[in-house]
Amino acid sequence: MAPVSEGNRERRRVRQRQGATNGSRRPAGGGGGGEAEATAQVLEVLLDRVIEEVWRKGWQPADVERVVRRQLGAEHAATAVEAIAHQHRRYAAVTVSPSWRAQLRTIGADPWGNGAEKPARPPGFADATPTFADAAPTAAQEAKGTGSGSAGLRRRGEVLSALLVLPALPRLGPLPGEAGAGGPGPRGGGGAGEVDGRVLERVRALLAKAESSTFVEEAEAFTAKAQELMAHHALDRAMVEGAGGRCAGPGGRRIATDDPYAQAKSLLLDVVATANRCRTVWCASLGFSTVFGHEGDLDGVELLYTSLLVQATRAVARAGPQVDRWGRSSTRSFRASFYVAYATRIGERLRRCTAAAEAAGAHAHGPALVPVLVARDQAVDDVLAEDLPHHQEVLGLGQQRRRLDGRHDRCRSGPPQPLPGAGSSSGLSLSRRRLRSPPASRDRSAR
Repeated sequence: MAPVSEGNRERRRVRQRQGATNGSRRPAGGGGGGEAEATAQVLEVLLDRVIEEVWRKGWQPADVERVVRRQLGAEHAATAVEAIAHQHRRYAAVTVSPSWRAQLRTIGADPWGNGAEKPARPPGFADATPTFADAAPTAAQEAKGTGSGSAGLRRRGEVLSALLVLPALPRLGPLPGEAGAGGPGPRGGGGAGEVDGRVLERVRALLAKAESSTFVEEAEAFTAKAQELMAHHALDRAMVEGAGGRCAGPGGRRIATDDPYAQAKSLLLDVVATANRCRTVWCASLGFSTVFGHEGDLDGVELLYTSLLVQATRAVARAGPQVDRWGRSSTRSFRASFYVAYATRIGERLRRCTAAAEAAGAHAHGPALVPVLVARDQAVDDVLAEDLPHHQEVLGLGQQRRRLDGRHDRCRSGPPQPLPGAGSSSGLSLSRRRLRSPPASRDRSAR
């Protein structure tokens, strides 16, 4: 081997020192740190734009969190919540409706804190000017998937993909940034027609007693008293709004009716809504029901349904596991039947309470009550007829048939009517033709 010259040795030492210096400056995550930061910035911008488009398509914060959790899991739902909080940083708190901000608080995405106009920075998301490069992700962020590492980027990408394919829904309230504009925003933004806070507190106290009771008859008595109180207050409020012309018109609210036993839960919500002069449409594929009604009635429906669901769940848990006569487990079918029977029995009692309240209201207010109630019911029906075509793309055939047969509305005599705006080649009529066997198939089976 030829001897190594002194100059070669010196050049080798210089190259080794340069390599050590470059290695000390390299990010801990390897040479792809810059690419990860750039990808995180792109995903941040895309999520902001897609979430804004999701609001225009009629979705609300609780809906987005629920559908992401349903499709992708809790960790992706946390990523979606932080993206929602980051997207709302551009709005002033006064331009977001109270109902919208209540949803943000419920899912943990309220960026304004306790009324502060300048929101705190959500973890893992950058301000408008700085980027993800200003801080390395913590171990907790990496484990949660909210940092700029590979796990966080992957989850952001998956959340982005889920949001891009969401269908359009009826808009139930003003968008963020429009609530305080003073313009004619969409219905359902709150304001006039809300329930008196003192009445809600009394109803909550009665329902709390019903939930804590271990006797079925006592719990139902407390629930019936709460329904009677809400019905009386609704009649008085309707007369005041009708006389003063301050009725804000009906709106809508989406309430989760997810598995297990989603169909039975939607039935329970429907009987509660019917007893309070509201209408429901169940969307099984997305795990919620939309309740249409006046704002005060919607508050009562949501409050009563939540309490009844707690009572039913506790009652079915007390029944324990069930087996059939062959020793096989029948717990699931028993619980599904229990929820249906519970909803049917509770619905009958709630309707009796509402009928008694209406009789007392007619005696107190005279013949002027009936036209007011008819007008309010017609307004709710008009809103439902206007928004129902928007649900056709996400409702299944069974949902449409039940809606047309009056199962999610007041029962009607006579044959079911077609969906509003549905022609001969769409809606239920097309689906029914598909259910029939082709003529050739019937001929071959006959032969």
